[in-house]
Amino acid sequence: MRKDKDDCCGCSACAARCPKKAIEMRPDAMGFLYPVIDEKKCIDCGLCVKVCNFHPNALDRHEITVKEVFGGRLKYEELLAKSQSGGAFWSLATNVIKSHGVVYGVAFSSDFVAEHIRTTTLEALEKLRGSKYVQSRIGDVYREVKDDLENGREVLFSGTPCQVAGLYGYLGPVSSANNLFTVDLVCHGIPAPQVWKDYLSYIEKHNNKKIVRCIFRDKSYGWGSHVETFYFADGTKSSNYVFRDLFYSHLVIRESCHHCPYANLSRVSDITIGDYWGWQRVSSRFNDQKGVSLFLINTDKGEKLFKSAQRVLEYEKSHLEDCLQPQLKGPAFRPDNKDKFQKDYLNRGFGYVIRRYGFVGWRYNLKTAINAIILFNKKIKWHINHRLGL
Repeated sequence: MRKDKDDCCGCSACAARCPKKAIEMRPDAMGFLYPVIDEKKCIDCGLCVKVCNFHPNALDRHEITVKEVFGGRLKYEELLAKSQSGGAFWSLATNVIKSHGVVYGVAFSSDFVAEHIRTTTLEALEKLRGSKYVQSRIGDVYREVKDDLENGREVLFSGTPCQVAGLYGYLGPVSSANNLFTVDLVCHGIPAPQVWKDYLSYIEKHNNKKIVRCIFRDKSYGWGSHVETFYFADGTKSSNYVFRDLFYSHLVIRESCHHCPYANLSRVSDITIGDYWGWQRVSSRFNDQKGVSLFLINTDKGEKLFKSAQRVLEYEKSHLEDCLQPQLKGPAFRPDNKDKFQKDYLNRGFGYVIRRYGFVGWRYNLKTAINAIILFNKKIKWHINHRLGL
C-alpha cells in the first residue's frame, strides 16, 4: 500500500476495491484525502495495490494517444453563456442523458464541498455544469458505475485523469465495456479542499453575508478573465481573483500533482476536454470572448461520442501543435516556498498567508488594478478589430 504523498492522488480506488472495507479515505490538514488501513480488518490480499493506477507505468495499460483535435462550442447562446468555456462537457453529457444513459461528474453540496454524483436527467445535469477548482470526493461512485454498466446502462464518467484511471483500476476488465465512455480534463492540478473551505469562510466574514452560490470563472468579465464571483443571500455579489491566484501559484495543489503521470499527450480517457487557449492563433472563428473548448479525441469510443454531440456544436478541426498548453507537456512545477507556505498556513491560518504571500492587501490591489487595465485594453482591441473585420 502506497503511503508517500507523492504517490497518492486520492482517487479512492483502493478504498472502493477493498473486499473487507479496511481502507478509509481521511483528510490531512490541507483537506486532501489519503487511505488509512485498519490493520485488524486487512487480510493482505494486495488488491489495493493492484488497482492503483497512479504511477509512471500506469499508461502502459492503456496505450491511448490523441487521434484528432477540435476546437468548438455550443451553438446556442443561452447554453453557451452558462458554460465557463465552450460547453464541451454539456455537449457530450446531454446526448448520453437523452439516450437514457447515466452521467457521473462533480457537483457542489449545499456547503460547497465538491463531490462526484450520479445524474440521469437534464435538470440534475445542471449541477455538474461549471468548473470546480477543488478536489472532489468520489464516495461510492465507482461501485455505482460498475452496477450501471452491468445493468446495461450507457455511462459517461467525467473527472480528472487520475480519477478516470482510478475508475479503470477499480473496474478491471469491465473498463473495456462498450457502454462506458470516459472524459477527462486538461488538469492543472488539484487545490486543497481545506483552503477552499477557509476561503469561503473568509469571504463570508469579510462581507458579513452568507454565500449561496459561487462561480469560479465568471464569464461576464470575459472568457479569459478567470474572475471568481460569490452571490450572497441578500442578492448582492462580490468578485475577486484570490483563489485563482492561489491556484496558479501551485502553493495549494496536491503534492502528487507535481509528479502526475497523466500530464502529457498519452491520455487515459476516450475524450479530453478543456479550454482551447491560444485559439486566436489558429482561427478567427469563435474569437469573441464567448469561449471555445478543446476536444482531444483519443479512442474510437471517443470519436463516436464526439460525433453524437456535433449536432449541438460549432466546431473546427485543429492540430496537436496548436493546442500544447503547459498541462499537456508536463506536471505543475513545485514552488520553492511551498513547504514554507504550508507551514505558515497550518500554524498561522488562512488570513495570515494570503496577506503574507500577497494575495490580499496592497500587493493584491496593485495586481488587480494592473489586471483590470490589461483586460480593458483587450476588450477595446477586440471591439476595434471586430468593427474593422480583422
